[in-house]
Amino acid sequence: QTLAIQTTAAPAASVELLREYFASTLPCCVGLRNVEVTQRQLSAPTVNIPGCEFEYDVRVLERSNVAASDVAAAARRALFRFQLDDAFLEPLSIKNVTVGTTLVPSPFLPPSPPPPSPPPSAPPPLEEVVRLVISPVGSGGTSTGTRRKLQGRSPLSENSILAYLSSALPRGVSGRDVSVIAVPRRRSRLLQSTTDASDFDFVVSIFVRGDISADTLVDTVSSNDFEQGLADSIDEPLAISDPVQEVAVVPSPFLPPSSPPDPPALPPPPSTPPPLEDVVRFDVVCAGTEDGTGNRRGLVARVPLSVSSVRAFV
Repeated sequence: QTLAIQTTAAPAASVELLREYFASTLPCCVGLRNVEVTQRQLSAPTVNIPGCEFEYDVRVLERSNVAASDVAAAARRALFRFQLDDAFLEPLSIKNVTVGTTLVPSPFLPPSPPPPSPPPSAPPPLEEVVRLVISPVGSGGTSTGTRRKLQGRSPLSENSILAYLSSALPRGVSGRDVSVIAVPRRRSRLLQSTTDASDFDFVVSIFVRGDISADTLVDTVSSNDFEQGLADSIDEPLAISDPVQEVAVVPSPFLPPSSPPDPPALPPPPSTPPPLEDVVRFDVVCAGTEDGTGNRRGLVARVPLSVSSVRAFV
């Protein structure tokens, strides 16, 4: 009976292959993510074999249920070193096994969440509006576009005009849909501080909302009944301009109620110290002989291959 032995060529050492090797042969659950291998070129290699001009710094981060002492003990075992030498083309060996604490390198940190994107800016709200101007007569105001002079009873003010509009406009138009703004007729220092209503024009804006159409609003404020009712309400002569339909930005007091503002942003958390973890560290180098040729299998023969030599080894 004969015994056939088939040998396969071992791969040359590299950073990726060494990472995969240690992740699979060190104690269970170390994982590829927790193994870092760095290649360094030697200025004066001790072994004259291709590939032995490098040495490799291996760091194994302690995580999950694998203790650093268990990893270090496994790396120090003679069987583990023999298996490493047998797994690669170069005659590799392990030295300088240490256990310590180190900064976690950035590729092994958990990914940080992306910063929140700013909310999109909303365009200004635009609505259809029916607009007219109510002006006192006989105080230097313009009469362009006016149709008749009116006389009434109540003092002229924004509130008195609003009070009349709330009763004269069709049902369905709320006070929130009507804006009355007093606009000074002349820009002068005296006028900027005056409180005389006759020195102002009153711009009335009626926003078209709900079931009331713009045509209905125009017909209402253009009617003789509307003018006569305003004359019966105000105690000085007034002139009303022809109404116009426009699309305008809604002033803030007349905007629909907005949702409550977001709570103030929390202050940033205090800066944390850089993450530290226990690590097992060792170097992987080519193990050389006195003649500098190394222990490369096949390069330095020990016992001739035969059935007897294999039986003796087993």
